Order: sequence, then structure tokens, then C-alpha cells
Amino acid sequence: MGAAALAAASAAAGVLPAGLGAPAAHAAAAAAPAAAPGGAALREFKMVMRVTALRGSVPQQWVSDFQTALEGYGVAALTQKAQLGEIYAELQGTKASKGKPTTVDAITLGDAWLQCAIAEGLIQPIPDAREYRWWAQLYPRWQQLVRRDAQGRLDPRGEVWAAPYRWGATLVAYRWDKLGRGGVRDWRDLLQPALQGRVGFIDSPRDVVGAALKTLGLSYNSTAADLRRCGLTEEDVRLRVQRFVKQVRVFSSSNHVRALAAGEVDAVVGWSDDLLPLVQRTNNLDVAAPLSGTSLFADCWCIPAAAAGGAEDGEASPLLPAWLELGLQPAHTQRSKGLRGGASPLLLPGGPWRRGGGGPGSAPCSLLEDVQPLPGSSELEDLLPSREVLERSEFLLPLDPETSSMYRRLLQA
Repeated sequence: MGAAALAAASAAAGVLPAGLGAPAAHAAAAAAPAAAPGGAALREFKMVMRVTALRGSVPQQWVSDFQTALEGYGVAALTQKAQLGEIYAELQGTKASKGKPTTVDAITLGDAWLQCAIAEGLIQPIPDAREYRWWAQLYPRWQQLVRRDAQGRLDPRGEVWAAPYRWGATLVAYRWDKLGRGGVRDWRDLLQPALQGRVGFIDSPRDVVGAALKTLGLSYNSTAADLRRCGLTEEDVRLRVQRFVKQVRVFSSSNHVRALAAGEVDAVVGWSDDLLPLVQRTNNLDVAAPLSGTSLFADCWCIPAAAAGGAEDGEASPLLPAWLELGLQPAHTQRSKGLRGGASPLLLPGGPWRRGGGGPGSAPCSLLEDVQPLPGSSELEDLLPSREVLERSEFLLPLDPETSSMYRRLLQA
């Protein structure tokens, strides 16, 4: 199968569309065998996309779809790891081996890991990303998230360092038999006296401070300068963080969910991946997406800095664009079960995040707690937050040095 035939087959399957311009032509040319003797001519039968993914984040159907689309001339070899930390450690190990090439073409990283991975030189930009169809399909808030400078900071003119393929949100699961239906609709509801010492919280300092900021009418990504512009002080935030801490019985990355299941707490703040399966199988639990907005997280495909995988001759795989687009296929969006298992990026529209405030329709920053409820619903529909909530929600973006120092002081207090 020659280059032209590969490109045509890929385009017909909707994976590598025709008319993508030079990058697609280069990919197809790279897939074609050179006129060389022996095993070199067999390259077209041995194209492999080697992927290391977070366990459970890639449906097996994707691997089948990928191979079907390429009619068997391209295959995906999927390795899964239990934790993102394992994948990151392998990247660091590859760098420690002084640049020895890795056969892995793409790996999963969470958006929160991007800054460190870029700054440490563990991943490389995606070549010609802006010229492919998958990039054009991404809403502006996604494009903002993955364009970074060489230090991993947001940069609208920066390189594209990642391709998102699923996302989730921080939610609140609670005992409706104890707190009533709609007993938790926003972050302020976690401060009610009935929940003192009865809250479980994901072990994430950014989410703890973020929840406090949201009750003050601020954004998860508010900076020290934003506080000053709003007329609030670091002490105001510290006192609000302390109030949250007094409500919490357990901070954990796993035991907070177990505590809710065991009846040791009545409400839990955690990631949708962890909470939704429990809520769906437990009669007395309900789940809320806080009305003022919540934190979002994404799993993305990144290219290791030492990537030199693909076919057996060690050259980079020409199948990368096809794999990156796979998660953005409309057919996969239709199969999505909302946030259960991660939602398609196509289900999260919106413009780029802008500094200041808590998002469209948010309450003004204030120390008052008897403010008017925000419009919209905290309930999930088809396992997705309402559009109003999503518009007020944010990815956790890199902090500037002054704000990072403020966070350290807040969490040490």
C-alpha cells in the first residue's frame, strides 16, 4: 500500500482527512516504503502507533476503530498505567538516560502536569498542530489551555504542546437523606453548621483554596493582584480557607470517597471519575456541580521529548495525526456517557478564560454570604453540568510567583 493509498484510506475512514495540506502529505510520504532491498520494503505493513495511557481513559473501541480506519496497515499498541505519576516518572527516566530514544509515540498527561513537563524538557510540541482538522475542531478555551511557551506558561502565540481527548470536573456528592434534595447547590453550602466535621475533600490544595475563592465571588485562577483590585486581602482568603478546613473530616485522594460510602461524612468534594460511579449505585446520594463554577481537568496526548517510535526501523510514526484526531470524532462524542469515564472535548464549548471575576454571570466578589443565588441548575443532565455552570468553570492554570507564594502562606496557616 503506497502513500497515496494510505492517505486515501485514512481520509475515507474520517481519521486522516484529505485536504489537510502539507502535514498530511508528509505523513503519507513517511509511511511509504523507500525503494530499498530486504525488510525496508515491509515498513508499510509494520506501522505501529505506540501509546501509553492512563488506565481506563481510552476505550478499547478506539483501538479497534483506529485499526479499522487504516485497514490493518496501521495498528495501535496500547499500554496502560494506573496513575499519571507513573507515566511522568517514565518520562523523567527517559530524560535521565541522556536522550536515549523511546519507542512510545504518545502518552497521557493531565493538563495540570503540562507546565512542569514542558519546563523540564520531558515533552515536545506537536508538529504542525494548527494545520490539522482536530485543532480546528477545538473550542477556544481548549486552544488556550494547550498553547504554552518554553516554560509551560500560557502563551497565545506559543507552540501546541498537547491534544485533549477527555475532561472531567470537581463535583460535590452528598447525602440527600441528611441534607435534603438540593441540600448542596454551591460552595457556600459546604459551610453550613450541619456539615462541620462531616465533609470529605480531595487532596488538592488548589481545589481547597479555589473553593474558598469561589465563596468570595472570585475565580479559581484569581491572583494576588486580583484580590487587591477586588478590595479583599490575603487575610480574608485565609479566614475563608480555615472555615473550609474546619468542615473537613478527611483530605485524601481515595479515602474521602470511602468515607462517604461508609457514612462517615455527609458530603464529599472530589473528581467526577471517582464520585459518579458511587452516586449511581447508591440510593441516598446525589451530586451537584456548584452553581458558581467548579474546577475542570483534562487528559491530553503529549509527545515524549525523546520519541522515536513508530515502525521497526526506529523512525517516528506517521500515524500521530490520526491518533490525535481519534478522540474528537463525532461518533465517539455520541457514545459519551457524560462525565462518567470522561467527556469528549467537543462537549465543553466556550471562549478563553479571562482574568478577573468568577466567569460569566458570577456574583461580584464579596465577604457577604447572603447574596442572591446564581441563575442556573446545579444538577447534572445526562451526567453533564448545566451550560451556566460550565461557563463559570475553569481549568487550573499556572500561577504567577507572587500568587504561588500567597498559596504557600495560606496552606501553612
